[in-house]
Amino acid sequence: MLDQLLEIVQQQAQGNVVDNNDVPNEHNEAVMQEASHSIFNGLQNMLNSGQTTELTAMLQGNKNPTDDEQTMNMLSGDFINNITEKFGISGDSAKSIAMSLIPMVLSQLSNKAKDPNDSGIDFANILSSLRGGSANSGSAIDNIGGMLGLDKDKDGDVGIDDVLGMFK
Repeated sequence: MLDQLLEIVQQQAQGNVVDNNDVPNEHNEAVMQEASHSIFNGLQNMLNSGQTTELTAMLQGNKNPTDDEQTMNMLSGDFINNITEKFGISGDSAKSIAMSLIPMVLSQLSNKAKDPNDSGIDFANILSSLRGGSANSGSAIDNIGGMLGLDKDKDGDVGIDDVLGMFK
């Protein structure tokens, strides 16, 4: 999933990173990688700290992370610190980049997870990746999915049929 996340960041980073005079051109790629890692780690932290409802709502597009200051701080804090320390980007510029880039990336991630034609990433794969497993390591995902009411077809697992069932 980290590769797909980096791809989304690269698609969204043109104005925020590449065309930004505060980001030296030689650091563009590294800043985008930092954004990917920080978002992934932030989502993992949300899952590991029991914020599954918030995480699920955000990934399903039902919650904008900018509406929740705590969520945005969690998702952007490491990113802001890392790019200021590693690349000399000012704190204000780093915060501006984070506050515009991260919501766009999460929106695109949510769109990809909801798209039945995008086989590269789906909701179950995202949760599995965040848990550190493969897409087929179902037990933790299925348990979380069951608790959150995501097992729409009541077959004991959370799969593509359940995702498609969310849109009926």
